[in-house]
Amino acid sequence: MTGKLSAAQLAERLPDEADDGPTQLADRYPQIDAPLRIEPPPSMKAPARNDAPSRDAHIRRSAFAPAAATIKGDVLKALGAVDDPTKFLDPRTAEGSKLRSLDRAVPDPAARGPFDTKISNFRHLAFSSRRAGRRETEAQAYFSIGVMHDNEGQFDEALRAYGQFLAVARDVDDVEKEALAYNAMGVDEMAAACPAKTTGEGFGAAALADQSVERLEKAIKLHERHLEIADAGGRFAALTNLGLCRGALGDADGAARHHQDALRLAIELESSSGQSIAVGNLGSLALRRGDLATARPCVEQHLQLARSLGDAGAEVHAHLKLGHLAAAEGDDGRALAAFEAAAAVAEQVGEIGTLKRANCYVGVARGSLTMDSMFR
Repeated sequence: MTGKLSAAQLAERLPDEADDGPTQLADRYPQIDAPLRIEPPPSMKAPARNDAPSRDAHIRRSAFAPAAATIKGDVLKALGAVDDPTKFLDPRTAEGSKLRSLDRAVPDPAARGPFDTKISNFRHLAFSSRRAGRRETEAQAYFSIGVMHDNEGQFDEALRAYGQFLAVARDVDDVEKEALAYNAMGVDEMAAACPAKTTGEGFGAAALADQSVERLEKAIKLHERHLEIADAGGRFAALTNLGLCRGALGDADGAARHHQDALRLAIELESSSGQSIAVGNLGSLALRRGDLATARPCVEQHLQLARSLGDAGAEVHAHLKLGHLAAAEGDDGRALAAFEAAAAVAEQVGEIGTLKRANCYVGVARGSLTMDSMFR
């Protein structure tokens, strides 16, 4: 037994045709400030995607994990002293190259065997299907390869596979698969340009390396193509992703227009989830611009929608944003109430990392109130 599946066995798992219905998002509870992926139709039988880490998982891993301080110390020691920290943002510098080499996960040789075997199986399926004229099955094999590389964080390899998937989709004039390819490639360009942030500041970074800017510009072109050919659900994802890309590149007005268009579409579709995402993204964008008057009603509406959807993670995050808004407005009492509400919900749903962070904000807000009373 070699552990390999024949092309015929794999083909049985990848039927050619089915009526799969309208576009669906890949995540049950999509997060604001995060790219939206499209779910492939069930007929493709693609490998399951790894769940995107929650904000709480990011916080626990980056700030409150027992090994976090040790890890940070080891990284700083490995990087050494540097006069200009911005050098780490540029992959062309020695500092930037060193940081990226430290950030890459070291593959486990024992775990690579099954992964490489599956990739080889799908490549064999794609090759044999092409020779047999089974172009649909060939396309599905390429997409499966892309998902597997995505799950490993290997975005360049995934992009190559999705590019092959796109080429076949065009050859057979399959608009649904073509739209899926543009979304997958655009999201991977975004992920490679701006790796997941852990600070809650939203997609993008304060400063971007030239390579990241180029990747975001590629992502914009891909999402624009997706927007042109997608159905209503796909257009919502494309508009949201375009808003995030333009926001990361500093085009706040362009980002706002895309998020507003996404909100209008969500209202037209009577999608509470879509409205929650769009209005939440508008609130985050306004908060980063310092437009507190716009940010507050957006975040408050996002909070109401998150509650109605039972999305506790989004509810916690909205309370935290309202706390930061109130603090920026100088209303320490309102900030304290919002942070305490965030802590209460986080405790109820077991988001321990978020609970600890919220309690830190509670302490700061209480301290500010005490100081205010002392000097009155």
